[in-house]
Amino acid sequence: MAAVFKLVCVLLAFMVVAAPYAAEGALTCGQVAGKMAPCLGYLMGGAMAPGCCPGVKGLLGMAKATPDRQAACNCLKNAAKSMSGIKMANAAALPKQCGVNIPYQISPATDCAKLHLYPSPSLLLPWLETYFTKKMAAVFKLVCVVLAFMVVAAPYAAEGALTCGQVASKMTPCLGFLMGNPMSPGCCPGVKGLLAMAKATPDRQAACNCLKNAAKSMSGIKMDKAAALPRQCGVNIPYQISPATDCTKVK
Repeated sequence: MAAVFKLVCVLLAFMVVAAPYAAEGALTCGQVAGKMAPCLGYLMGGAMAPGCCPGVKGLLGMAKATPDRQAACNCLKNAAKSMSGIKMANAAALPKQCGVNIPYQISPATDCAKLHLYPSPSLLLPWLETYFTKKMAAVFKLVCVVLAFMVVAAPYAAEGALTCGQVASKMTPCLGFLMGNPMSPGCCPGVKGLLAMAKATPDRQAACNCLKNAAKSMSGIKMDKAAALPRQCGVNIPYQISPATDCTKVK
């Protein structure tokens, strides 16, 4: 579950924070997250997962039209505003590692409205030159958060219950801790906020399913950190965050 929580948190936050910025009818932040999630481990200093580059290329393949490029840009831009702790060197190296060009800088300061259907070198060069100094690395890290979580887990949330986007928004601040870094100030408040939102059985089961299914698509998280999270925050989580958890038994 540690792995899940780490990635998941990222993904979680990614979806909730970025979703409102995707253009109507364009690529969704859930789709962006679904493609980028496999890169989380690498972006946080770990080894690159087999699904990372295929995910990056898949995202670029989906974002052919200007509205889709702008939507993906906005999802990453706004997700970057809520995360930190990512290895900027790895984030900057990701395009090269995957042999692709990303037509915008992943940064809270990026003007996604200026994106065009066919990116020019003038757009790519500044991105390559300043990637290290931008918080985009954080975006990609979580993004990637933040990001697969929503696509992978969303189908498992009960209709009308707590959404995976809401779960992600609360858990994202814990990603750094779950990956072996110091705990951020927003982690425990997020965990407590999630528990406060999940008062009814359907909401508890929905949150359980979101985390369970997100855990199935990620690795690299410190399981001992995931196990210690409830104690660190002084709370009880009524289920084990694991691919094997039977969420139907959560009351």
